[in-house]
Amino acid sequence: MSGHTHEKSVELRVIEVVERTLGCPPGTVGPRTSADDVEGWDSIAQLNLSMAIEQEFGIVLTAEHVMDLVSVPVAVAFVTFGVRIAGQVEPGGGPSLAVGWESKQGVDQFRIGV
Repeated sequence: MSGHTHEKSVELRVIEVVERTLGCPPGTVGPRTSADDVEGWDSIAQLNLSMAIEQEFGIVLTAEHVMDLVSVPVAVAFVTFGVRIAGQVEPGGGPSLAVGWESKQGVDQFRIGV
């Protein structure tokens, strides 16, 4: 028996949740889709989307998560890495995307330049 699994990727599941929740035709939401790309992705839709993601993945999003939930990549990161994403400006540098998750030692982070 092979070690392959037929489970859908987190990204594909997030895309399906976005399409279903926001009423988008199948295949119209992709891995880089953001609120700017979808008519009707407003603050109410964002709240509904956050609840649908919580239900789909069994996670809990804070009010801050809901405010930051503006794209498929952000939703995938929330599900994959667990805690928080926020636009931050590094001291002496440009903006970055901070992704963190809880560990026994506290919160570990890595940064991706944006």
